[in-house]
Amino acid sequence: MERKERFDALDENLESLFSELGAFDESRLNKKPGPEKWSALQTLEHILLAEVLTLNYLKKKLSYNPTLKPANFLTALRRMLLKVYLRSPLPFPAPKPVSTENLPDQSDFEDLKTRFRAHRKDFREFVISIPQETYNKLLYKHLVVGRLDGKGLLVFVEEHFRRHRKQALRAAGVES
Repeated sequence: MERKERFDALDENLESLFSELGAFDESRLNKKPGPEKWSALQTLEHILLAEVLTLNYLKKKLSYNPTLKPANFLTALRRMLLKVYLRSPLPFPAPKPVSTENLPDQSDFEDLKTRFRAHRKDFREFVISIPQETYNKLLYKHLVVGRLDGKGLLVFVEEHFRRHRKQALRAAGVES
C-alpha cells in the first residue's frame, strides 16, 4: 500500500474513533477509569503527542540531508517485532516524553479533534513529500526496536493508533 493510501486509512480510523467517542459527554471522556489509568482524551492526547514528536524528529533529521543507511533484512525484522510489541496485550510504560506527566488532566474534545486533524494533515504532507530513495532508508529511530525505514515509520503510527484506540474506547466505557 502506498503512503497516501496508508494515510487515508489512518485518517479514516481517526475519524471513526472521533465519531465513536462523540457519543459521550466531555466529562465522561475526561474521566480516568482508575488510578494510574488514562482517560479517553488523555489516550488521544498521548497518540497525538507521539505523532507530533515523530514528525518533529523526521523534520529535524531530514533537514540537514544526512547520510542514511539502507534498509535491510534486519529492518524488516524490526518492523515485525514492532507489530508484535504493539499488539501485545501486556501493558508497557509510556516513554517519558509521552508519559502521563506530559498529558493534560482535562481536554476539550473539539479542540483536540482540531489539533489532531491539523497535525495529521502536516504529517501526511511531510511523509508523502519524502523522496522514495530516502523513504526506503533508515530515517526513523523507534525507542524500542531501533532504526526503521519509511514503511516501519508507518507501521509504528498504524499499530500505535490501533493499540491506543482500544484503550480510549475502554476508558470511555465502550467494550472493544
